[in-house]
Amino acid sequence: MKRISAIVCKMWESKWVTVVKYTLPLFLILLCYTKKESESYLFIQLLELGLVIVISDIIRNKIIRRFVNTLFLLILNVQIAVMIFGTTYVTWVMLSNLSSLEDLTGHGRVYVFAFLMVIIDLILPVNTIFNVLNENFKLKCLSGCLVAELVLTMVLGAEFSPIYSIFLTASDGVSVVSKAKEYANSSVDASEFYTDSVIDCISKPNYLPDNPNVILIFTEGLSQNIITDERIITPNLREYESKSINFTNYYNHTFATYKGLIGQLYSGYTWEDGNTNNLTSVQDIFKDQGYTTSFINTEPENYQFTRYLESFGFDSLISDANGNQTGVLNSLTDKEAYDTLWDVVSEQAESGEPFFTSIYTFGTHCSLDSPDEIYGDGSNPLLNKFYNMDYQFGKFMEKFEESELADNTIIVFTTDHCTYEDDDFISTFPDYYRESYECDIIPFFIYYKGMYPFERDAEGCTSIALAPTILDFLDLSAPNYFLGSSVFSNVLAKGDFNTVFAESINMYETSNGIEELSDIESDIIGGKLDRYYILSQQE
Repeated sequence: MKRISAIVCKMWESKWVTVVKYTLPLFLILLCYTKKESESYLFIQLLELGLVIVISDIIRNKIIRRFVNTLFLLILNVQIAVMIFGTTYVTWVMLSNLSSLEDLTGHGRVYVFAFLMVIIDLILPVNTIFNVLNENFKLKCLSGCLVAELVLTMVLGAEFSPIYSIFLTASDGVSVVSKAKEYANSSVDASEFYTDSVIDCISKPNYLPDNPNVILIFTEGLSQNIITDERIITPNLREYESKSINFTNYYNHTFATYKGLIGQLYSGYTWEDGNTNNLTSVQDIFKDQGYTTSFINTEPENYQFTRYLESFGFDSLISDANGNQTGVLNSLTDKEAYDTLWDVVSEQAESGEPFFTSIYTFGTHCSLDSPDEIYGDGSNPLLNKFYNMDYQFGKFMEKFEESELADNTIIVFTTDHCTYEDDDFISTFPDYYRESYECDIIPFFIYYKGMYPFERDAEGCTSIALAPTILDFLDLSAPNYFLGSSVFSNVLAKGDFNTVFAESINMYETSNGIEELSDIESDIIGGKLDRYYILSQQE
């Protein structure tokens, strides 16, 4: 027994075990290259792996060596693994959404396997592997690697470095948290954002009845390219876009769900996920016009999400938490969501009072597959879930068209944000170029049975325009603090924010594709957003 133990100990202290340890990051680097096909990422990742190896070989103290090696290998492995599954290294958006990590259960087995491999790799010993080399030569190698790292990051960009990027993300996090504290302890004059009405840019169509009901549908993560794809993934949405007022060249104004829903309903932005907004919302205005307002919660057992929806101030938050929901984490599948929507609006119609009812469907979330309908042979989960969502939407619309509801109800269809550009998206749409993983063209259409359909070029307007556009279409107006203006408005009336994407740290301009704001624009827009964030939190 002692002999076996001695053999194991000797093997454990062998340099070859440590060589094996470095095969995982090397494998991840090569796998990342096959996904990204970028020599810039490849060179810098290999260089940083080399730095970790050389530094670990130079440090003589075993405890310090183990600490340094574990820390930097952990960063390297995690960063590259995230890059493989997505399109970027770890960002602050990802970290701020860790509370929703369970929503990624669609790839749960793959993620768990990757996690276990990283842990096993970190457990392996850190032995010196270049004992034949003298210390001076190792120091020269270290100096050369550091100089090469500095030159490459200066020439190619720091965003290619997995180790440097994690420090940038940490810096973003510190900035977000410190600014959140600053906003909470500040106050501003509300008059800068106050307006006494919603600008009327289009007359309410004659074919609409007085006080029509409004059904507002938010679909989880849907980019417009999925609807227009030549494979006809969403035939029903494609058909209804052609029968509606369909807004083209229209972008999401923030990311992800928590910011996207509240941002569209309040025509504003939030600094952190879960922030409330104490200003005027579209549901407030409908309520003041005599409408009953409700929101259907498709994640009734998600406590954090439910509390977030409660802050919106709808007359009722409808949570079907009776245990019959069969979706991931006891959410409603898209079939169950649209069945619930039909039951709710049918009952509301019987009251004779106008209603504004909204729903967020969850079934197209990143990593999920369809539990019901499948696309083609069912081999592509991403195509399956969007096809299924479209199928359930189509079934809902069939019932809607055959009912009296269609005579006095408009349907507004959009999304909380664009589809996240992960590995599934890239492999499914390899020819579709994205300028940003978090901002893209998204669908937005308004439908009424028998209406005159037409397309309206939104000219890069973002979803911050949703609330004022709906109100403008219905000739409803009220005092508000909306940052956006109606898509029907002309260029001069669109204001400062209609073509601005803002997600805490990141800001883009969308009037001509997705572009970085100039330094001057960033200072002006950023300053106004700082004051808006403060105002939205004031009681």
